[in-house]
Amino acid sequence: MIVVCSDMHIGLKFTYLIDKDTGLSKRTIDLNIAFQQVLDAVATLAEQSPVQLIVAGDFYDKINPIPETRKHALEMLKELPGNVITYIIGGNHDTPRDISRGCSVDELSLLRNVNTYRNVTGVKIDDNVGLVFVPFIRPAFIKELLEKAYQKSLPNENQQEIILMELAKKIKDEFNVIASCKVKIAITHYYYQGFKYHAMDVGPRDSEFYLQPEMFDNFDLVLNGHVHCPQNSGKVWVVGSTEATRFDERDEQKRFLVINAEGKVSSHLITIRPQKFIKITYKGNIVAFNTELAGYARAIKDALVKIEVTCKSVDSQYVLNNMDFDIFKNAFYVHAPEFIREEEDLQKSVSRERLKASFTSNFLSYVETDEEASGLDKNMVKEIGTSIIQSVEAKEAKKNAD
Repeated sequence: MIVVCSDMHIGLKFTYLIDKDTGLSKRTIDLNIAFQQVLDAVATLAEQSPVQLIVAGDFYDKINPIPETRKHALEMLKELPGNVITYIIGGNHDTPRDISRGCSVDELSLLRNVNTYRNVTGVKIDDNVGLVFVPFIRPAFIKELLEKAYQKSLPNENQQEIILMELAKKIKDEFNVIASCKVKIAITHYYYQGFKYHAMDVGPRDSEFYLQPEMFDNFDLVLNGHVHCPQNSGKVWVVGSTEATRFDERDEQKRFLVINAEGKVSSHLITIRPQKFIKITYKGNIVAFNTELAGYARAIKDALVKIEVTCKSVDSQYVLNNMDFDIFKNAFYVHAPEFIREEEDLQKSVSRERLKASFTSNFLSYVETDEEASGLDKNMVKEIGTSIIQSVEAKEAKKNAD
């Protein structure tokens, strides 16, 4: 039995709700909780038969996370039963540009039954199942290796094609290791043309370096990480992240995959999502908006909340001053309001950037590290909001003057 998950981003740093005992944000701990559900499922399956656990990249959020994060990750993996063998490939977040350099992912291989891969590698599990691991290797690094080998620069017009050919050659070489296996699976951490990063994407991101499904014609399955939105097309299955790491993922149902001996894939939902995500949009009438907010009171409890305000820049301060923030006092956390210009503002010869209020965790002072939350400091909201608006308007005035 094979269990595949991806993109846990353990150690992803949040600057709010810091736990006094661990020094970690409670939101960071949420990501560990989601991964723990996968590990619990693995332990249950292992009671019946041996399990291969595969992490398709971005185990960590950084190349070298803080010691507390690494310690907790090691402890989580150490609890797995002895008949579970774990395979972890490097992702774009936790792999150095130069794959010859060490990183924290390598440290995981010191554990019993844990293997890590940061180069294309074929592994024959048994006569039935063979795996080729294709971890993330930065195209720029492959380019450097090729130029060093050929002692000349690659032409600009078809660099991607040349890099893909080199990667395809490595995959083909490692495929020979598993060619005799009945079920041949590739584990990758790249983008594939036509897929969406998250459900809210308006379209695919075809400008990114991507692999071609045709590179895996000899494989029965391709199980991919990197892209956080679960989806599949043909033999390519995007596993998706175990928990949302950004607000655009709020409507996605996270999952892990189980593959049986015949290569059949089943999708298993991660049912314990630590936090709810709610996005609330201001529609131009502050009285109606506050009335609508009141209807969210129950849903907002323990939720991550994002407020998006579309209005004229001159009305931004008015919205901040009159928004009923008290309704959020039972929320898990409220992100600072994001201001987006109305269309008529965008048509003026001024900056077209989003007026994003990039407040720190101090924006809502009632969100504290202990359980006793104080009331919202509305004066702080007004002061910070005013300074941001004034700063933006000053920059625009300077641009217009120039």
